Amino acid sequence: MEYVIPGKKRRNGKRSPYRGRFRLTPLEKFKEVPLHTTDRRIAQKRLREIVQELQDERAGFIRPKKQREAVQRAVSEHIEAFIAERYAVGRDEKYVRELKKSWRPWLRSAGGSLLRISRRRVSVRGAAGKPNHRRLLTSIYLLSADC
Repeated sequence: MEYVIPGKKRRNGKRSPYRGRFRLTPLEKFKEVPLHTTDRRIAQKRLREIVQELQDERAGFIRPKKQREAVQRAVSEHIEAFIAERYAVGRDEKYVRELKKSWRPWLRSAGGSLLRISRRRVSVRGAAGKPNHRRLLTSIYLLSADC
């Protein structure tokens, strides 16, 4: 069930963008999403695409959006984000520095390679990962996927 809701009329005569309201099952509450357009037909099309994507995710035809985005990022970006998160969590300065130092050679060898993700394992295309590297890559993947 999906509805396109027009934006409110402003004083200058223009309308604010449309919003979409939908729910995937009758037991759920309605969710509202901004559609970023003032044209009704474009808003309806965008809302249909959003609902279709969520239904496909729920049915298991496609992976969740966060996982699809994580696969598109380079391994070096994931590792840099992991190191930055360790620092933000409040880990010791020396620990973070040693972590960077130990990963620097591996980052150079991995370069811009992408993650290859299967159900139970994370590996890297084009780089030979050691067991401890696999463990770290798995934790990065799980963090990025919010599992």
